[in-house]
This record gives sequence, structure tokens and C-alpha cells, in this order.
Amino acid sequence: LRRVVVPLDDASPEGHDALRGTAGSFRTTFHLVGTALTAGLEVEINTLVTRRNVDHLKAMHERLVDLPIAAWNLYLLVPRRGSNEAELLTATEVEQLFGFVHILRQIRPLPIRMFEAPHERRFQLEIDSGRRDRQIDALFDDTHWADFTGYVGIASEAPEEIIFITHSGEVWPSEFL
Repeated sequence: LRRVVVPLDDASPEGHDALRGTAGSFRTTFHLVGTALTAGLEVEINTLVTRRNVDHLKAMHERLVDLPIAAWNLYLLVPRRGSNEAELLTATEVEQLFGFVHILRQIRPLPIRMFEAPHERRFQLEIDSGRRDRQIDALFDDTHWADFTGYVGIASEAPEEIIFITHSGEVWPSEFL
């Protein structure tokens, strides 16, 4: 075991526990983080970004930035049958989130990765080109997509080397199964 990945879905104990549906899970999360770091393990934090917590990301960043964590992984909510569509961010809110994450990445050296958000690459290309008003179609030529160097600042482990252990001890190949 080299790395532990734990969920943190809000900056406050009340918000995190409500989103997770388990009282005390906020305290348990930070206990696990401290234990893993003390044991010399790398730690990643996973956050599912919803309408309930998107406004709390700055406070979460402030809480995490001084910890020696390997990455903060932000996941956009993927709609699926039975999910609460009221929790989904609008397209405008997602663009605002991308802008906010872009700023956070420049403020402090906390590796932030976006998951379930392939359109963040388009946003980054627009930022890099200095022309946010540019036509999206123009971004799909070979000169922009030939090299992804620097897009993901930290290397991911191979998927076959990752397992997810739930709070109840169940072991899954993916946290979404």
C-alpha cells in the first residue's frame, strides 16, 4: 500500500456528514488522513462537486493546502438514472468552476485534478491561447492536440493498481461501482 484516497465533500463537518449520510465521517476522514501521513503513505482527497458544496471549495482548499497531500481530485457529478438532477451544475457553473480551479492552481502548490470533466481541457487551451472568446472548433486542429505535456501535473497510478475501500471495508475496483 502506497497511497490512500479518502472522500471530503465539504469544508464543514455538518456539510460533509450530510453529503455522505454518515454522522462523524468528517472526523473519521481527517483521522484517516493523519494516520496515513504519519505512516508515510501518500494521501489523495476526492471531492464530488455538486450545487451543495461548490461554494465551499475555497474553504476546502484553505483547509487542504497546508497538508502534504498528493492530490485533490475534484469530480463532477455524472447524471445517472435515479440521481438528483438538482445537484448538477449548469454549464455556466461548470465554466465558473474551471476558472476558479485555474486560479487555485496558481495560488498555492496543491495539485488539483478534475475528473468526469474532459471539457476542462478545452477551457485550459482557451486560457493558454489567451483568447477565451475563440471559436471552439478552432481548438480541434493538430497543433493544439498534438501534445498533452503538462496537462496533468502528476502521474496517475495505473488503473489496475488502484482499489477503493469503502467506509464499511468493502473493496471495489472503482469508487463508483
